[in-house]
Amino acid sequence: MQVSKFVAPPVVLASEARVSELIDTETKSWKRDLIRNVFSPFEAKQILNIPLSWRLPEDKRIWHWEKNGRYSVRSAHRLTKETSSKECQEASSSNDQELWKAIWRMKAPPSVQNFLWRLAKDILPTRSRLRRKGMLIDTICPLCFEEEETLDHLFMCCRFSQQTWFSSTLGLHVASHCFLKLWMSDWLNKKDHLAAHIFGITLWKIWQGRNQLLFQHQQFNPIQIALSAVDFIYDFNAANITSVAVSRVIKPPASWSPPPSGALKLNVDAGCFKDEYVGSGMVIRDNRGAV
Repeated sequence: MQVSKFVAPPVVLASEARVSELIDTETKSWKRDLIRNVFSPFEAKQILNIPLSWRLPEDKRIWHWEKNGRYSVRSAHRLTKETSSKECQEASSSNDQELWKAIWRMKAPPSVQNFLWRLAKDILPTRSRLRRKGMLIDTICPLCFEEEETLDHLFMCCRFSQQTWFSSTLGLHVASHCFLKLWMSDWLNKKDHLAAHIFGITLWKIWQGRNQLLFQHQQFNPIQIALSAVDFIYDFNAANITSVAVSRVIKPPASWSPPPSGALKLNVDAGCFKDEYVGSGMVIRDNRGAV
């Protein structure tokens, strides 16, 4: 049994500490060593990228959603409505409708279709989403440890997922200016159904690989992830083709029908036994079934 050990960074700031304590007033710059000891690598990088003013004004609270920086009930009401509409908006646009149709008509297990639906609805439990829901969790991507784990980053921008897409039979280079939902809609609605199938299964396999890394400590191998997507499609299609072929070959037994009046019908049957003897039988019937 493996035991994972988590080492938290030392807490060297008081809970009521202010931003000014992270700034060197003489050099007008961030206290880099202090910031790196207090925050995660991702958070420290974000803080150190914030430019500082040479005037170093006093800290003050600013309401970001008003130009003058002051809180107002009007702006709070507008912000609440915008947030609520984003969380509850339905798939009303034509692009969204096409995406939902593509997901549910995709020939894949229900678990894969459900995953793609949750991915398109932005309800997968990524680290950034769990943080927004109130969990005290590090939001850094568990694959690359370079940026915050959002859906766009995990499936498009992370260098490990980009290697997976390039290693797949699709040979994709992820477009930097595209959003995940639009990318999904474009690929899942391709006329090439096999390409659409590979794309959807690869998304699912990336998520599986991410979870296996987190919870089972299995290495995320982009090439193996891409190959496993193709293997899954091959096995799934082969199983479904077999079931269809069998249902077409097996026919209900034919029932006996009498010959027309004035004619006789000759039915012949034969069998081969283990002792290599062959037996046969013959029955003659008229239209009334009499021998």
